[in-house]
Amino acid sequence: TQLLCTLSPPLVICQGNTAVLTCSSLGGTPAYNYMWSNGTVGHVTTTITTGIYSVTVTDSHSCTAVATTSVTVDIAPEITFSSDLQDGCGPLCINFVNTTPGAQTVSWNFNDNTSVVNGNEVHHCFNSAGQYNVVLTIVHNTGCTTTKTITNYIRVYPKPTANFLASPPVASILDPLITFTDLSIGATGWEWYFENTGTIITEQNTECFFDGYGTYEVRLIVNNEFGCKDTVFQ
Repeated sequence: TQLLCTLSPPLVICQGNTAVLTCSSLGGTPAYNYMWSNGTVGHVTTTITTGIYSVTVTDSHSCTAVATTSVTVDIAPEITFSSDLQDGCGPLCINFVNTTPGAQTVSWNFNDNTSVVNGNEVHHCFNSAGQYNVVLTIVHNTGCTTTKTITNYIRVYPKPTANFLASPPVASILDPLITFTDLSIGATGWEWYFENTGTIITEQNTECFFDGYGTYEVRLIVNNEFGCKDTVFQ
């Protein structure tokens, strides 16, 4: 009977995957020998590249049959995205936009112990100071999936905590001097505002005379080396 080789139909594979081509022999006289155009010997060959692949099968009487098929590797476009911020004081809220062409589904992982967020445009808040990777996974309109990770793409700076002690908190009009001691955490700059005088003092610790009966508000704004601020009122 006539020697035949039934070969795998043309294949389209995603980049990074492996195509398996198989020649199934019929007819002729076993045993069969196989030689592929890529140099592989045997009835199966594998590839990860686009191309035309042929196989020659030879039976025990030196009769031959040739079959040809093709493999196409779908090379997905490079993943790209943009964001309106990359660093800032926490909590830091950022808008992310996927700009990868041909994206069918888009998934974001921000590596801050929150769940994966889906969508071309997402809004995400980082509540704790630190550096965060952004991982973007795209399923393209061809069905192929690609992932891109940018290490330490987001940097969230720590925020100081403002606090102070007024001593004494209640004073006599005969001795209306009150001392203010900074108790802030992580502060490198200070702005005291006194309601009774309207003045701003930038020392870490200060004092103020109150020259009339009443209750007065004192405000302290602190900042750190990253420009992050916090405010406390007493």
